[in-house]
Amino acid sequence: MIEVHRSKVFYARARAMRVLPTFRRLPAEGPVRLTLVKAEKVLNKRADAGSIRCAVAASIIAAILAKNHVAGREYFGRVWTLAERMARFGRNEGLCQWLSLESWLGMVVDAMLKLTEDKTSSVIYKKMLGTKAADLLEAVLAPLAAAVRVGSVQTPAAEGLEAKVAELCMAAVSVWLSPNLLAEAPTSNWLHTYLGEEARSGVYQAWREADRVWAIYSYFCWKKNMDRSAVGLRIALEALVDIAAGDRSTYVRGMFAQLGVDANATPVMEIIPQPGKQTRPSSSSCSASRPPSAGGPPSVWPPSAHTQVLYPSALSSVRIGPNAALNDKYTVRFVANSPDVGAVQADYPAPPSCLIYYFEVMVVEPGSNGTIGIGFTHSNHDVTRHVGWDAGTFGLHGDNGETYFEGCSEYYGFKYGKGDVVGAALDFQRKEIFFTKNGTKGKAISISISQALYPTVSLRSSGGFVSVNFGQKPFSFNIDPFKIKVGGKVAIKSTSVDAAMGLQVGHGGWGSSMAKMLGKPGVVESVDMDGDVRVKMDDGSGSMLWNPALVLPNAAMLSPFAAVEDMLALAAGQGV
Repeated sequence: MIEVHRSKVFYARARAMRVLPTFRRLPAEGPVRLTLVKAEKVLNKRADAGSIRCAVAASIIAAILAKNHVAGREYFGRVWTLAERMARFGRNEGLCQWLSLESWLGMVVDAMLKLTEDKTSSVIYKKMLGTKAADLLEAVLAPLAAAVRVGSVQTPAAEGLEAKVAELCMAAVSVWLSPNLLAEAPTSNWLHTYLGEEARSGVYQAWREADRVWAIYSYFCWKKNMDRSAVGLRIALEALVDIAAGDRSTYVRGMFAQLGVDANATPVMEIIPQPGKQTRPSSSSCSASRPPSAGGPPSVWPPSAHTQVLYPSALSSVRIGPNAALNDKYTVRFVANSPDVGAVQADYPAPPSCLIYYFEVMVVEPGSNGTIGIGFTHSNHDVTRHVGWDAGTFGLHGDNGETYFEGCSEYYGFKYGKGDVVGAALDFQRKEIFFTKNGTKGKAISISISQALYPTVSLRSSGGFVSVNFGQKPFSFNIDPFKIKVGGKVAIKSTSVDAAMGLQVGHGGWGSSMAKMLGKPGVVESVDMDGDVRVKMDDGSGSMLWNPALVLPNAAMLSPFAAVEDMLALAAGQGV
């Protein structure tokens, strides 16, 4: 368990805060910046040796240096407090499902900056970081303070400082990825006050995305309502419309349509008592349905069987960069001779309820240099940037055949160009992405899915022109065998009992007979609203509910090339 302050005094102070978050600028030059630059180089060297976490940490440090500012402790402490308290309702969540890695490592940099000035402020940082990272922070403070005092890192006291900072960043990444539970949760009155009165005082601006607040409030309502009724979602949306202003209000209203909620119905807030509001009788009512419990990160909401699920159906005329132009709702071209990228997203994000989402792009004209990207990006993606360049985005580029996952690149296995049909699959069950070319599947790569992801195409090639297939016509690649559906043949992943038991927590639990089912085939009997899969084993050993991460589609149904690849992976216990 990550150590945090839990005293009433701490929470009272956190709840009472009415100020905007502080964003601390990095010094333009000097020991701190130079140390970070050197630490980035250390991390890159380790990344070249095969450390994925080092590569990720290096890219984040590079982004922080490029932006020249980090979110201060006040911002982070606020978010930490809410996330930590929300988890009391039983969500098995870590920091990675509440904060971006850039915000988290930015807090570490902020700690380095502040603690060179006032070492007494280290207590809160150490509580946030946990024991190992806190010890590494302590080891950095004295040499960094000495370097700041003399204005140079060329002092005996600062020898090896960049390696210590690199170790600190790596430890912080491990904490961010830790499955340790956050604890505590707010009361109804507290959360209503937080999103209402305090929001108008400026705290709302501490959240950089309207959907972050929407997700938190929606999650709270769904978990708080014992009957899990759809009314909770209406409460959330209406409360946010009441709280939000300007563009935020417009954004939240857009969530009504995406979630199949009637925006013109009598407001639920008028017929359900809320803190501080008078209740007015109404003859209107909402039909109750049973939406799912939040089975994924807070910003991802699998709709219930009674809620309209909206799939990506066209390229967006709004989520498009100035260097890209639509010929129609399925085709986009690069329209400038510019170093900037032209990216375009789909009209809706990939819905988690489909468990695996797939789309394809045909390269009509690769343009002068063939720089084209396909993949997935979040709602706030900069549409003058390639898919995969930034945190929370994942893409495959045609000119060099490299995947770009949150800024880190690696050769994937194939390039693509004129006439090629390239596909991207987002697997919500196993938290993986894989790409296809002309009907052949590439390897699957593990990712972190912490927010809604939009199918995205990006171009930076004069004359580049592509056509996107969202399923309006048959795909080049047969995605159906990869989908888990009732009646389908599957196999339980061959893995260790300890690993399987860990994955089963919150997904039906573990029974003594399940160990014998690992690596065995069966038939899907049902898939519940959380995505958990009930499988009847072929050998008659029983029927059990499994975490979808442990259920693999039948490799024998795949294309010959992919079947060999995936059966080898299954034998190695890696899955599809």
